[in-house]
Formats: sequence, C-alpha cells, structure tokens
Amino acid sequence: MNFKFNKYLSAVNFSLIILLGVCYLGYGFLNVPSFMMPIGRLHPLLLHLPIGLWIGSLLIFILAPESKRASNIIMKSSAATALLSALVGLFLSKESGYNPEDLFWHRHTGTFFAVFAYMASADMMDKLRNVKLIFMGIATLLLVVSGHLGAEITHGKGFLLPETKGEKVRMVCNDNSNIYTSLVFPVLEEKCMSCHNPRKAKSSFMMSDTVSFLKGGESGKTIIDRQNIEKSYLLQVLKLPSSAEMHMPPKGKKQLTPEELKIIESWLNLGAPFNAKVKSLPGDHALRTICQDRSVSNRDIYDFSPASTDLLEEINTDFLTVQPLAANSPALSGVFFVASAFSSQAFAKLNKVKKQLVNLDLSFMPLTEKDWKTLGNFNQLEKLTLNSSSFTDDHLEVLTKLPNLKSLALNETNVSEKLGDYLKQIPKLQDVYLGQTKIPASTILDWRKRFQNLEIHFLEPDNEIIPLSPPSITYLNEMHHADNLIVLDNVIQGVTIRYTLDGSEPDSLNGLVYQDPIPIQKINKIKAVAIKEGWLTSEVNEALYFGAGFKPDSAYLLFPPNPRYPGEGVKTLLDFKTARIDNLKDRSWIAFRQKPMIADFLFQDDLKISSIIISYGIHIPQYVFPPSSIKVSGGENIDNLELLYSITTPPIRKDQKDEVRETYLELNFKKKEYDMIRIECHNLNKLPPWHRGAGEKSWFHVNEIYFY
Repeated sequence: MNFKFNKYLSAVNFSLIILLGVCYLGYGFLNVPSFMMPIGRLHPLLLHLPIGLWIGSLLIFILAPESKRASNIIMKSSAATALLSALVGLFLSKESGYNPEDLFWHRHTGTFFAVFAYMASADMMDKLRNVKLIFMGIATLLLVVSGHLGAEITHGKGFLLPETKGEKVRMVCNDNSNIYTSLVFPVLEEKCMSCHNPRKAKSSFMMSDTVSFLKGGESGKTIIDRQNIEKSYLLQVLKLPSSAEMHMPPKGKKQLTPEELKIIESWLNLGAPFNAKVKSLPGDHALRTICQDRSVSNRDIYDFSPASTDLLEEINTDFLTVQPLAANSPALSGVFFVASAFSSQAFAKLNKVKKQLVNLDLSFMPLTEKDWKTLGNFNQLEKLTLNSSSFTDDHLEVLTKLPNLKSLALNETNVSEKLGDYLKQIPKLQDVYLGQTKIPASTILDWRKRFQNLEIHFLEPDNEIIPLSPPSITYLNEMHHADNLIVLDNVIQGVTIRYTLDGSEPDSLNGLVYQDPIPIQKINKIKAVAIKEGWLTSEVNEALYFGAGFKPDSAYLLFPPNPRYPGEGVKTLLDFKTARIDNLKDRSWIAFRQKPMIADFLFQDDLKISSIIISYGIHIPQYVFPPSSIKVSGGENIDNLELLYSITTPPIRKDQKDEVRETYLELNFKKKEYDMIRIECHNLNKLPPWHRGAGEKSWFHVNEIYFY
C-alpha cells in the first residue's frame, strides 16, 4: 500500500514539476483566462500545507531517523503541495493590484523552494544522503525567505520582521491640526494601506494619496459620496458585519477599533474634507473631543512628578483655576478670570507649581512689574496667552526666560516691532498670535519669510476674517422666579443670534432667530451662536437652565458640606444660582466627600410634587464624579417616610477620563402631597483603577435642587 502511494505521489510530483516549469519559463507569455482566476485565489489557502508538511518531515528526519519511510512520504507530500501552490501562485500573480518588484522575488523563491523540495524528496536521494541534506537546507532557506516576502505582500511591510526603530507614536492633535492628516490618515495607514498602496493596490485601489483615494478602484463604486454619505462605499464596507465577505479590513487583518470607526464616520459626515482644521469644528464635535484627548497624548514625556491634590486646592481660587491637562497627566494648565479680581498674591502662589505649569492664560490681566518678573520663573511653560494684557516692549526680556515656550498669544497688546529681536531667542517657539498690535502688517509678512519655522498668525489686510465671540446666556432677573426669562446677548452690535432648545447644533442656517427673551420651561438645553456678515460664525455656547418649580419652606443638611467647598450651606441648593464646574470654588457649589449629602426639605403648603431635578457637576481629572447612588423618600414627617425613587448610576468609563461638564438627573415619582422630602446622594467609595486617585473617595459637587 505504502509502495503504491509512494509511486503515485512520485508520478503526481513529476507531472506538477513539468507543468510548473512550463509556466515558470514561459511566464512572460502566460495569459490566464478569467474563468481560471479563481484557481489562482486558492494560493493563500494551499501555501500553508507545504509549510506544515515540510517542517514535519524535517522534525521526523532529525529526531526519528529510524522512521525513514514516513519522513519520505511527508516530504513528498510537502513537495506536491508546494508545486501546486507555486503553480496557482503564478496564476494569482497575473491579477492586478500587486507590486511587480515584490512579486518578482516571491515568485522566484517560492518556485525554487518547490523545485528543491521535489529534488530532496526524490527516491534516488536515499542513496545520496549528503546531497539530500544540501537540497533540504536550500529548500528550508528558500521557504523562510519566500514566506517572509509573501507575508509582506499580504499583510504589509514589516509584518514578520518589524522595524526596530521604536514604537510608532500616535500623532498628536491640536486645534491647528488638519483633520484628515492628524486623525483620519493614521487610521487608514495602519489598517488599510498594507493592501491599498502603490506597491500593492488590491482591486486597483490606492489610499496613499487623495487623488487615488477619491478615484476608487476597479469596482467603479463611489468611495466617498459627498451628497449621500451613507452611500459611500468606504463606509458601507467598514460597517458590514465582520462575517460578511466584503467587510473591510478582511478577516484575519487587524480590525478598526470603535474610536477609529467613529473617526472615519464623523469625517465622512463632515463631507470628507481634506484641508479642514480641527478649530473649524463645534466645541462638542466627536472629532474635536478625540483631538483634545490626543493633544495630551505625549504627556508621558513629562519627567516631573504631579502636584498634590492638597496643593492644587490651596492655589485654586474663585478667579484662578489650575488643573491637570488631562487625567493622569502631571502637567498643569492655569487660567485667571475677571481682571478686577486679579491678585499678585494669587499669581505668586503659582511658584509652588512652576515645575508642572505648562499652560497659562493671563488674558485681560493687569500684571504689575513684579508680576512680570514672577512670570519669568515659569520655565516649563509651553503655551502662554497674554491677549489684551498689560504686556509691552518693556516685558520682552521675560520671554527669553521661557526656553520651552511653543505658543505665544499677544493679540491686542502694545508690543511693537522690537518683538522680532526676541523671537529667535525662544528656540522651541512654533506659533505666535499678533492680532491688533502696533506691529505693521508689512513687518509681520517679512517675519514670515525670515522665521520660516515659525507660524505667525495675524489679521492680514482684506484677507482674514475673525470669529465672533459666542453669545452670553443669562436670566433676565437675578432673583429667579417662575416667570423669569432667558436672555441671549453679544458684545458686538448688529449680530444675529440663532439658538436651539432640542440639543441640535445651531449655525448660520439652522436654529431659531433670537428676538425676545425666552420663557423658561422645566428643563432648558440652550445652544446659541452669533452670526454677522463679514465675520466668522461664533463657537456654540450652551447652557442648562431649569424652571423655578416649588421652593421648600425650609431645608436642612444632616452632614455639613466639606470645609473646602462650603458654599452657603443648604441655601446653595435653593438659590437658583448656577456655576461652571471648571471653577470648583465658586460658592454656588457645595461639595461632599467623607460624608454623603443627605438633605431634608419641608413644605407647609399643600403642594403635589412628582419630580425632582438635581443639578451637579462632573470633573473627572479633579476627582469630581457623579453620585454612586441616589435615594428619595417622602412623607408627612421623619417617622413615616416612604421610598419614592432609588437609582444606582452607571460607572464612569476610562474613555471618559477627561470629562468636565455640568449635568443633571431628573427623578420622577408618584404625584402626591409631601410635607417632607429627603434626598440622599452617596459618593463613590473608591475611584477606579485607571484614575490617578485610584482607591480614594470621589467628590460630589452639587449646586441646585428643583421640585416640580
């Protein structure tokens, strides 16, 4: 039986090597009919058989020399499958989409592996052991080289032998970054271009340049349909189930992560722009959020230790916010508010975090000469914003003491042409903003030629238009009541304000045109933009406002708020004053940490209450989390309270690590007269492992509670 099988196998191998030889030698004249193309596509399936069989035969030959017959049969089987794989591989190579240079070496090494495997397995080699060993060695070497080249054709360069120059770093993104090159292209490069590049253009489709990208492939389908994004072939194949034949990337390749798919889809929904910048996006756009996350993706390069939470608490005031650039980043960003409240004493306290302070915004601040000298101590600064400040030529020397400075904003300051002598003394400077200064436009244009590595931003005559400031959103009356109204305004005269109340984004075409103050509903999610001819549309300003509802006759806290954030005690919850959570020390907030917030509210009038809104803040980098659980009870008095509502909030995820926002919870229950309502909000006992304060208790910041 074994003799007959060996004989038949030898005959098959002889036939295959003759056929392979004819096709190989006549490769230039080989023309594969279209109906035979599917045979060539068997190559990726067949090629694994000779590899496994060859390795098996080598192991038996070396480790079990007494099993000579088994080794020979397996080696001949390896040769047979290698000859067949090489033959169909020649057919496959005639398809378009492969780089000729890559195919040349893979075709030769693959064919010669099959030939040497055939010769090493020939029966006559039993009498020529030394020759057989040489043929086996050559065949093994050719197998390794051919396999490596084939893997690079299929999976891209560096698949088997990756470069060792260092791990590829995710591109850092900022407001001035190009959306396509900084966010979209890296995804395509990593997940798609191994098969769609000039060296290997599968389906005649290349993604390495925008012209080829938009041109599409041999299928003729529209890769990007800007009129109907859902019909874009790119989006369709990416969103197909992974089991579908046309799903991309194909099975076995590294798939897109949810964030990467979101990047592609969001970019397509913008109309697939190739030249748009991140700063053109609305503040809450998904791509801008991702970019902001990546703007600090290089934070690991900071070799200094973070400032302690206690120190940050000491430095922060109602008019100064100092906080980490991102969760787990030791680098700090500082910003001052309200020029009339600026304090040299508060500014000097920044010396305590001068090793961590990399961003500082002093816009509109009236710094004294002493303050300017203090600024020179902050030699870790990378971004300094001095717009509309008291900066003049007298303070230029300070800039030379900031060797790490990359971005400098001097819009609307009294700086003159003398600045040019100092720009070259700041080695890392990349961006300078010089709108409305004393420096002539001609000088700035000359500087652009002189400092070619420096991007200088300013209002060029009749060329650049500036954006409007966002509209302000306020109550009509400071003393809030049921008939109060919401007022939208802008400092620029003659602007049109468009707004929405349904959460959609207003722009120059969409949204209601503001004319009169807006009546307050129970919950008001207001988004507004300012529009004026000759100006860029402002960024969206948004705010949450709530109807007054019923006001309790009295209220009590079972545990006082934490001394760091006392606010006005329980009055804070009922004064209808809101605040931004990035200003934690605003007295409109009260906060709890070691003890939960348990508050009792008493009502004397016969009021039927069915709903409560709790307005609170989230500031994950500063340990401010939502409450882990909330319980509402109601009744006639403390002795007969019944449970009205109970909820456990979902945990904050790691991808929310930089979240900073004001939010609320609406709690609905049976409508009834209640003389007393108790609200319990419990803190998170342990911050999650991914947080820099892992294991510590969270803060709960709350500013208002409304009853309806």
